[in-house]
Amino acid sequence: MAFRRILSTSGYLYVSYACPWASRCLAFLKLKGLDHAIGVTVVKPIFERTKESDEHLGWVFPAADDEEPGAEPNPLNGARSVRELYEIASSNYAGKPTIPVLWDKQLKTVVNNESSEIIRMLNAEFNGIARNLGLDL
Repeated sequence: MAFRRILSTSGYLYVSYACPWASRCLAFLKLKGLDHAIGVTVVKPIFERTKESDEHLGWVFPAADDEEPGAEPNPLNGARSVRELYEIASSNYAGKPTIPVLWDKQLKTVVNNESSEIIRMLNAEFNGIARNLGLDL
C-alpha cells in the first residue's frame, strides 16, 4: 500500500541521515527555504528492533536527546519507530515502513513516502511560504 495524499497546512518530515533518499528530501527542504515551516525529526542511523514483541528491525527514534548524536525523539505522536508511524496512519498497513515520511500533523497520517514525489510536493505546494521561491529543482 502506497501513501499518496494531499497535505494539509501542517507538514512534517521524518528522515534518516543514513538514507540517501531521505537526505535528498532534507537537502531540498533546506535549499527551498521551508525549514522554518516544516519540522523535521531524524531517526537513528541503524536498524533496531521496532517492538519488544517481535524480531522486526527498522528505523527507530531515540528515547532521549543524548542517546544518539544527530537523532531526535519523536515529538509528535508517541511513535517509537517508523513502523509505529505507519500503524498510526493505517492500522492494517502490511508494507515495509520506509523513510522518508512526509507526515500530516493535523490529520495524523502519512502523506507520502516516495522521495521524488515529496520533493515535487515541496517544490510546488509550498511556494507561498518558501524563503527561496525562485528555486525550482
